[in-house]
Amino acid sequence: MYFGKNRMGERSSIHSEAQIRFWKLAHDYNQLVLRVGYNWEISRDNMASGGYAFINTDPFSNGVEGESTEHRLWQQYIRRATAGRVDFEHRFRLEQRWIDRGGDIDFEGRIRYRILLSIDLAEPDQSRSYIALYDEIFINLQGEAFDQNRLYSAYGYRIDVRSRLEVGLLWNAFSAENLWRLQLAYFYNP
Repeated sequence: MYFGKNRMGERSSIHSEAQIRFWKLAHDYNQLVLRVGYNWEISRDNMASGGYAFINTDPFSNGVEGESTEHRLWQQYIRRATAGRVDFEHRFRLEQRWIDRGGDIDFEGRIRYRILLSIDLAEPDQSRSYIALYDEIFINLQGEAFDQNRLYSAYGYRIDVRSRLEVGLLWNAFSAENLWRLQLAYFYNP
């Protein structure tokens, strides 16, 4: 996974993101996620964003046959806080999803809420290493309310002030199955 926050001005930036997911370690393709958006820093601890995402999915593992393509609009609000060595982040995201499942296009709406904790392993101004923990719940706006829940823990390393790496484990719970995923993420904020 790659995540970027590309500064345009003092309060504005472009969000860039690319993820490729596999059913098995680096093979048996599952999903491609490409996301772009505009960020507006309301204040140091508050940010609003909106954008577009393209998602291509091959869901062979969960009993659903056939590839799907999704075009998604998204809006979000992020609230941050700090207490000692712990940074908190609340993210509220609204998604409008157009999903093409072989010619039939369905519209679906969804709400996502994530709480993220980033815990420095030394004093914040001296630490390059941290632990990241988050829980994110997905709620459908039609049909069955519960979509999925993601629970994540990772070890992170700050390479420099602009970039960092995370290696973690994600537990992704759906109503019909639970998946464990190893994740590698690179964050670059020029």
